[in-house]
Amino acid sequence: MGVTRREFLMVSGAVGAGLALSSLGVDLAPIRAYAEEIKKIDQAELAAVLANDIGALEKYWAEDLTVNAPNNQVLKGRKDALGLVRIGILDYASFERQVEAVLLHGDT
Repeated sequence: MGVTRREFLMVSGAVGAGLALSSLGVDLAPIRAYAEEIKKIDQAELAAVLANDIGALEKYWAEDLTVNAPNNQVLKGRKDALGLVRIGILDYASFERQVEAVLLHGDT
């Protein structure tokens, strides 16, 4: 299995940052635990998408969610995205996540 340049840079950057922080005496355990929690939530959201689980998607998707839909529409908002899930336009057998933006909502 090959590693893309992007994957290499992401991992090497994270490793480098981790080494730098630990050399400064920063306890990385809470950061690692937080990262694991995010991975669990990400996997749960993925399962909800693949199952078309509207209730779970309402929980995981932010109100200002942006989706590049398969019908070449850019959807702005959870309500519009869930509408396309309900009528079967957003119905995934699989997908690859490409994070284009990360938004922080308070301390959630």
